[in-house]
Amino acid sequence: MSFRIGIALGLALFLLLLARGISFFMKPKVQAAEQSEIRVRLSRGIHRLLFEGPKIWIDVLHQSLQPGKDGVEIQEETFPGQNREPLLLIKNRGQEHRLPLTSLRLRWKGPARISLGKQGKARRLFGELHLLRRNKSWLPTLNINMELYLSGVLQKEMGAHFPLEALKAQAVAARSYARTCILRSGSKSFDLFGDDRSQVFFEVSEEPRILKAIRSTLGQILIYKRAPLRAYYHSTCGGRTRDGYLRFRDVPRFALPPVVCTYCKDSPRYRWTRKIPKKTFQNAGIAVRGNAPIIDVLLRSPRGDWERLRIRGGGRVSAPFPASLLRKIGSLPSLWITEQRYQKGAFLLRGRGFGHGVGLCQWGARGLARLGRSAEEILSFYFPRAKLHKPN
Repeated sequence: MSFRIGIALGLALFLLLLARGISFFMKPKVQAAEQSEIRVRLSRGIHRLLFEGPKIWIDVLHQSLQPGKDGVEIQEETFPGQNREPLLLIKNRGQEHRLPLTSLRLRWKGPARISLGKQGKARRLFGELHLLRRNKSWLPTLNINMELYLSGVLQKEMGAHFPLEALKAQAVAARSYARTCILRSGSKSFDLFGDDRSQVFFEVSEEPRILKAIRSTLGQILIYKRAPLRAYYHSTCGGRTRDGYLRFRDVPRFALPPVVCTYCKDSPRYRWTRKIPKKTFQNAGIAVRGNAPIIDVLLRSPRGDWERLRIRGGGRVSAPFPASLLRKIGSLPSLWITEQRYQKGAFLLRGRGFGHGVGLCQWGARGLARLGRSAEEILSFYFPRAKLHKPN
């Protein structure tokens, strides 16, 4: 009898360990990315900073400073005509500290107002600021709680006027994107930029609707093949999103498939017209000849976005150039151009959408939310091959 009991117990233990092993391997590989903070590079380079708010701890001074009525000013002190390295000058309440430093950390509790650069607008920020000297300027990196960071992203990338369910979908997409940045940052001194190179962040938002959207989706991210999804988003797709892999090679193949979207028609850039004068091309080094030149599209995306171009006219053709140059010189909302015409010394272009066209269409999310769709349904529509991961 005891022998049979022993076999039964052994078998039960084996099955329990097997189930735990399967459970471990089936879990999304997100644990390494689940950090409460993110490091945001706030500027391409500054020479001055003004801090207004609570007591601030400055690591190299080994003390806290209580800002005076004019705040704590931190700036470079240079020596014209002298072969001397600039010093870091800290001024507060009539006292000055000069430090020959390459890095500086500032810590404070609660909200503070921080102005970056001489004409910088004050930002409402929490957390810790790291100043690192690179290429003759200081690079400011903010260490901030992820959810506080997301409030600022939603404020700049979508705005509090969008429906709540659209804001919630945006919060999940932005959080997912941020998680992938943390995973990829490696030994770098920051995780992502605070501008359109990553996600636009200026300051922490106090908008109740934005804060509600973040609280409602706390910690939620999109998962593709057991890893956080690089969840791109844009303003207006114009009727169809783009294949993410073909547009951005930092997303896996098949992770962001194109979808037909009819929900962004209320966007002011759902359809658009732009005029680019001949002189604008010539100033950019692109030859335009003849009385009726035409833009030859040498390469386009499956959706129809222009990718590589040349201009033909007067029996001659220009050198090929990337369509991104056309978008830059013409301030085009997108490169999904559907019609061109040359008249009165200018190219008249008609196109669709605004942005790169990959992933979540923000105006489409707005349209879906107004139809009563939930944030989960919106995310499932634009990211059909991803799963929503909710923390326990």
